[in-house]
Amino acid sequence: MQEAIRGDALCGHHLLLAQIQGQGRAAAALLHAARHLCKATQAPDSFGSDAPEGSDKFRFQFIASKPAFILGQIKATRLPVVWLDSDLEFHQFPKLFSPGGWEDGPRDVAIFNYWGNESKGQNKPSTGSGVVYFNSSTRAKNLLVAWAEAMAFDTNTEAADDQVFNELLGKGWVHRASFGWLPSSYLRVPPLFYRGVVPVIDHDHGNPPGLIAHSGKQALMPRIGIGKGPMEWRDGGMKPANCTSIYDEPEMPDWQREQLKAKHKKLLKCKSTAQQITSEWCDGACNADVSDPGCDEFCECDEVTP
Repeated sequence: MQEAIRGDALCGHHLLLAQIQGQGRAAAALLHAARHLCKATQAPDSFGSDAPEGSDKFRFQFIASKPAFILGQIKATRLPVVWLDSDLEFHQFPKLFSPGGWEDGPRDVAIFNYWGNESKGQNKPSTGSGVVYFNSSTRAKNLLVAWAEAMAFDTNTEAADDQVFNELLGKGWVHRASFGWLPSSYLRVPPLFYRGVVPVIDHDHGNPPGLIAHSGKQALMPRIGIGKGPMEWRDGGMKPANCTSIYDEPEMPDWQREQLKAKHKKLLKCKSTAQQITSEWCDGACNADVSDPGCDEFCECDEVTP
């Protein structure tokens, strides 16, 4: 489900799955009664014969379509859009999504950044995309196009959408738009995080953040010339397009090659040092990226022999 802001009102756009139409219709009826329902969109019941609803392939395809859906709704309504996961609970009206909600000026994007208070988190955020606001500005739409394209890379077919978004921002897109880091009250995740925070929005799924609860595949942006090439209609069928990159593939420096080699050789066994983090999360996050600030802050790791 996603919401657009129109004046002081919320305009609800439901994206409905066939298996939960009953729940979706009930929510739509409530929005309609409150005069907040603008439209509802029926999601496909499959992404091909090998990806019916309920399968992992369908789930990954559905997740990958998220930025394209948001962009489509912005173009259709010419309004800002807030994506909201279906397992959220509102405790207060989310004023930061309304016009004038940010005292120092509007934002192109507003999202929760787990490392928003860390210096590293300003250049390489670690976001949670269960709640994300996109303005109808050109910069926000350009970022959505880049995110949709990144999700379409064959290296990211099973990657979590927020992990791909993080990778995209860390590659430079964080400097190409105006970002607002939502406070923890806008994505409170009980019981793991933020006990004592007065919530605006609860994220009630109770899953730990990071790769473990979503997908074991890390986001990876293909280097120039690597990845599935574009297709074109030729000789009565879809065939690989005859195109080549105008750029030379950059040479990886020796120090980076050695660092990458050493990183892949290490196997870490980690334990949590914080109440809100599990040891399983530490194992997954620190083995994925030992430089993650969360490893230093919340985990203790020892190298083990494979």
